Order: sequence, then C-alpha cells, then structure tokens
Amino acid sequence: MAGDRIQTRGSVDLTKEENQVLKIVEKLLSNETFIEKLTTIIDKNMCLAFETKMKLYDDKIQHLETQLQKSVNENNLYLDRLEQYTRINSLRIYGIPEVPTEKTDEVVTKMCKEKLDLDIPVSSMDCCHRLAGKEGQHRPIIVKFISRNTKKVILNNKRKLKNTKIVIREDLTRRRAQLLRNAAARFGHRSVWSNDGNVMVKMNSRIRKIVSEDDLRQMDLSCA
Repeated sequence: MAGDRIQTRGSVDLTKEENQVLKIVEKLLSNETFIEKLTTIIDKNMCLAFETKMKLYDDKIQHLETQLQKSVNENNLYLDRLEQYTRINSLRIYGIPEVPTEKTDEVVTKMCKEKLDLDIPVSSMDCCHRLAGKEGQHRPIIVKFISRNTKKVILNNKRKLKNTKIVIREDLTRRRAQLLRNAAARFGHRSVWSNDGNVMVKMNSRIRKIVSEDDLRQMDLSCA
C-alpha cells in the first residue's frame, strides 16, 4: 500500500513513494550533467542576488557622495562669504610706478589727489602695502580703509582714470577673482564688474549677480 513504511539504511522509516523519490534524488545527484546544470543555476541566481545587492549599495554610496559634495560646496560658499566680508573695505590699485623707499599710503593719497580729485588722508587708511607681483612689473598696492564709505567714494570716481595705466579694483577672494575673470572671458570686460564683492554681469540690459560657475553656464545656455 502507498502508506506502508519500509526500513531503509540509517533506520529511517519511509513510505514506498518517499523511497522512490529518494532513489531519484540519489540518481540525479550522481549525474554529473545534472550537477553541472544545478551549479550553473545556483551560481546565476547568486550572481543576480549579488548584483542587485551591489546596485543598492552603489546607489546608496552615490547618494551619500552627492550629499557630501553638496555640503562641501555650501560650506565653501559660506567660508568664501566670510572671507569676502573681511575685504569689504579694501581696494587693489594697479599700475602705480614703484620707487625705492616709498611710503605706499602717501603714494595712494597722492594718486587720489592728482588723478581722482579726492582728498583721501593717510589717517583714513587702516593698512597699505605692495603685494607680490611679476618680476619687472610694478607690484599692485592693497589698501584697507577704516570706513567703507571712503572705498565707495574712490570706486565712484575711478572712471577718471580712463586713458591712464592705473586700474582700481575691489579686493576679491581668490574664488571670486577667478569667477570675475571667467565671466569677463565669456561676456566681455565692459559687461562684467564687481560690486561690494559680488560679481555682476550685464546681458541684454539685465544685470545678474554671479555666485558660481553654474550661474555662468546657465547664462551661456540662455545666450545659445
């Protein structure tokens, strides 16, 4: 009968049907072709499971990298704003001939008087000195004023320096100075300037503040 139990090796009681199944399994397990196919199927399934798992890990890592880069960019922008704020009263002056034993604060006062018709006393300056420059060229002067208004007055009159070799610019962070150069290369020097440390671009009668290279790329796209 189907339910009859029979004794098999290992003293385990099996029905005839179970015993037949056991024999079939043993026969299959002794078949090299079957074992080969079974191994291939198992390996394939394991690979698929592994690839799925790795895809999840890759997506998670990519997400974390994106979040980290975003955090780094935001932190860099914040530090850049802080650094620019420390330069808010400073100007850089290019093209003034350099002479031995000069006093740069007096040089700036003289330039303001002769070229800009402005009386800017030495006492209005917090510090003033030459910066590093290329060999054979007059080194630029950086001057930090006590009052921000003094800086603004000079900037408002710098148009009087037209047709001279003297150039006055805001003291920008390295990042903003590079952004200014890149903007000028794209849109022309006449359409690009800085205002209170911010890079400004005029395009199609519209003035925009440029904060990053992404802003420049967006403007490029709008021009296309």
